[in-house]
Amino acid sequence: MPRRSRRKSHSGIYHAMVRGIDRQLIFRDPADFLKYLRVLEECKRVSSFEIYAYCLMPNHVHLLIREGSEDLGKAFQRIGSRYAYWFNKKYERCGHLFQDRFKSEPVEDDRYFIALLRYIHRNPVAAGICRNVADYSWSSYWEFIGPKKLVDSDYPLKLFSESKKAARSAFIEHINHGEEPMQPVSIEPYMRHKTQPVACLSSEISNRIDESERALRLLAAQGIADRNHYIRKLKSEGVPMHHIAKHLKISIWTVRKA
Repeated sequence: MPRRSRRKSHSGIYHAMVRGIDRQLIFRDPADFLKYLRVLEECKRVSSFEIYAYCLMPNHVHLLIREGSEDLGKAFQRIGSRYAYWFNKKYERCGHLFQDRFKSEPVEDDRYFIALLRYIHRNPVAAGICRNVADYSWSSYWEFIGPKKLVDSDYPLKLFSESKKAARSAFIEHINHGEEPMQPVSIEPYMRHKTQPVACLSSEISNRIDESERALRLLAAQGIADRNHYIRKLKSEGVPMHHIAKHLKISIWTVRKA
């Protein structure tokens, strides 16, 4: 059966998504997230697309993106092949990393665009990975507030206000306290993938925990074996067992046995 053509957006803007084959992890440690962001940056220069928001989850990616000089399908093929080659080499695996081609939904009006800004940035909160949007390291949230590197934030911010200061304040309010966005029916099942909750780590814990924070957030998807691996790593670095137990919401006996 032939594939259906991707619905074209008159604005050139899409909510695009890609996920790991069989829902497997596409990011296993912080270096993987960083590599994907570098690949996006490289391909952005080649394909001249604009990124208005992103969120990298352990097994899928959300992008609010405007098509550039190159067809979006070719751009995603370029992104996927570069990252998959690097990932497979790193983890000594072969075969496909991503499930089928990317999914996309046209974004034709400002109201839906603004709703998607909230939906994309709140993905980690909805998945139970953290309690606050600002706690997640792998979304574009902080690029709207501080220095921007990958995101073309001028266009989204102007939808809130012509004043940059007022726009940033309105953006923060919308992301953290706005209304839930409408989800496109055609891709709703794709966007509803759930992961098991895992507690966010507080800034009061030692720097050693902070350095392992992003890796620990992947525990929900990685299972007991990987959980025990990170517990042993933290113990070897001198992190108190009661801190580990508290923030992973497990017994100190489980930490001791790991």
